[in-house]
Amino acid sequence: LKLYDKVLNQDLPKTFETIVQGAKKERDQNAQINFVLAAVADKVRYMGDWRAIDGAFVPRSLQLIGETHFGDCKDLATLTVKILRILGFESEVAWVFRGKNPPAMTDFGFFNFNHAIVSVVLKNRQLWLDPTNFQSFAQGVFEDIAERKALVISDKKIEFRSIEFPPASESQEIAYEVTSINSKQVQHTQVKVEDTGMFALALTGSELKDSKEQFEKAYIDQYANVSDLIKFHFEFFELKSRIVRPIEFHFSFDTHFHPTETSLGTALDFSPPQIIRDIINVDRSNRESDLQFEVPSEATNVYTFSKMKGRGRGLKNCHIRSTWLDYDFEVSAKLDEVTRRVAIKKYIVKAEEVKSKAFESFQSEVRDCGLSKYLVLDRPIERVLK
Repeated sequence: LKLYDKVLNQDLPKTFETIVQGAKKERDQNAQINFVLAAVADKVRYMGDWRAIDGAFVPRSLQLIGETHFGDCKDLATLTVKILRILGFESEVAWVFRGKNPPAMTDFGFFNFNHAIVSVVLKNRQLWLDPTNFQSFAQGVFEDIAERKALVISDKKIEFRSIEFPPASESQEIAYEVTSINSKQVQHTQVKVEDTGMFALALTGSELKDSKEQFEKAYIDQYANVSDLIKFHFEFFELKSRIVRPIEFHFSFDTHFHPTETSLGTALDFSPPQIIRDIINVDRSNRESDLQFEVPSEATNVYTFSKMKGRGRGLKNCHIRSTWLDYDFEVSAKLDEVTRRVAIKKYIVKAEEVKSKAFESFQSEVRDCGLSKYLVLDRPIERVLK
């Protein structure tokens, strides 16, 4: 504690004073913290370094960090805490295991921790900040430090706290798509995608790393196979900030049409999202390990059909509510719109939960709902012979 306090009690170098002044101009606490994270990342290059100082894993002096303009996780965390304290935030350095598979934490030990981050306590919320990341995401938690214990080093005591994801409602993607079909191609004439939280995080700052053209090609791959894509067009967007904010895209694209033939006629295939397929395929009988879902989030897709619609039933409406995941699949009364929503509520499902009767019923319900996927069109579409 004394070694960290020694650094935190040093004067802030002049090179970092502009960060404090800039943050004071921001409108709210999240904006102030995100400004600090982005500004620190711009001024100090992150370089991992596990060499000890005087036999301990402590930061270098603030003056040395300012002179060299680089630092490891200990340096960046301590510098960020110093700046946030000047701004009036209750902030401490914390240690955590960073990575996909944290060790089982039974006793205090060196291998339980490999990364320094920042703890900030607001009036009604605990924030976990990682200044070594490319994006500034004060309002969320990065997946590689979530759902584990952090060792918070305060000037009074050392304590464990849990790092938890924000609720699913704080990470949403809503996609609206207007589609028409002729005998040769599918025209996705109007597509709008709204992203917040973890969905926005994945896109933030993309133009600082790649060209706009590279990003557009990578992004459209989520909606169409390269071999099927005919053309695409994006309206103007900008992803040149490190700070995670809501993002909105407007674009259109055309693909080759490969009809799905069913016993009821030509149909559109609405295969369930991957997580639904994964749940259906879970083998509960010999399960020994926990089941990992995705980051708590909500994804909604609304498909509206222009100059076409379904006929008969084809797809059935269904709704699932559970401890782990909610799922909705709805076809409009006129059979001209399909809405699909997935809300992931838990990141980790314990092995004992997977073996429970409740999860067995949940899995059966998902199987019954998720496998219904074809919307039969109201008229046959002429097949194109090659």
